[in-house]
Amino acid sequence: MFCINRCGLFDAYIATCILILKPKQIEKSFVIFGVVNALFGILQEIVYLISNKILIGSQGGQDVWYLFGVRLLRVEGLVGDSNVFALYLIIPLILIFYDYLLKPNLRTLTLVIVMFTSLVLTFSRGGLLGAIIGIILVCLYRRSIRAMIWFVILTACSAAVFIVRIGSRSDTTRMFLLSYAINIWKDNPFWGVGPGKFGSLWGNTTAHNLILESLSETGIFATLLIIFMLAIGFIMLHKKKKLAMSMALKGFYISSLFLSVLTNTLFWTAMGIMFVSAPLPKLLLKDDKIKL
Repeated sequence: MFCINRCGLFDAYIATCILILKPKQIEKSFVIFGVVNALFGILQEIVYLISNKILIGSQGGQDVWYLFGVRLLRVEGLVGDSNVFALYLIIPLILIFYDYLLKPNLRTLTLVIVMFTSLVLTFSRGGLLGAIIGIILVCLYRRSIRAMIWFVILTACSAAVFIVRIGSRSDTTRMFLLSYAINIWKDNPFWGVGPGKFGSLWGNTTAHNLILESLSETGIFATLLIIFMLAIGFIMLHKKKKLAMSMALKGFYISSLFLSVLTNTLFWTAMGIMFVSAPLPKLLLKDDKIKL
């Protein structure tokens, strides 16, 4: 079954853009990739509604939810996992939304609707939370009536998904997995049970929590290093808080906290973007060839 699992080629391309310091190219790449993925996700939903079949590209099986009385498929785009797919949509959605508020036109409006519709169809609460936080940051910067209206609309749609999933079986399962991760860490506090071993200990699944899964798999020292890197990254982003990419990355990493993405290449690629987004040393800034 065809599926661009973890989208390694895309991540490699973004990493190359980081190395050669081309921030605009990074943003365009995220937007193009995000739009293609979002359109494919919507196509998955249409095919499911018409034929009750899952379009090629899905690996997660038939996972459905009811929204406003309609039986909907949790779309996975080209990624193969609904939650990770939602994570991939956050950055391009925020970038497009920022562009729409800056220069409103039919093209950017259409893209915002397409991106957010696909994100809602993932039914990923972590993904929606990260997106809403990014949207709040954009609205606080681009203060306008249009921004406030869109904030209310997007928040209401996200709230509908949260309400639908309240008390679901997945909530019970996740609470158990979080408790299980804590117990594993208590038994292996310093070094954990090894990277990627949580799933092998419990039904080939994840803890759906970045910090707790890191504690259970790699122990306290490695987890503190990850927390330190995230903290430094957020400080760097705060210095560039007016940039759209900065707002998008903040939403992305907040969403990441509710997933298990230590082995996801985009997580570390975005980490690289955070550090590149920091102010360059004065010595480098004297070089006229370097333009950010």
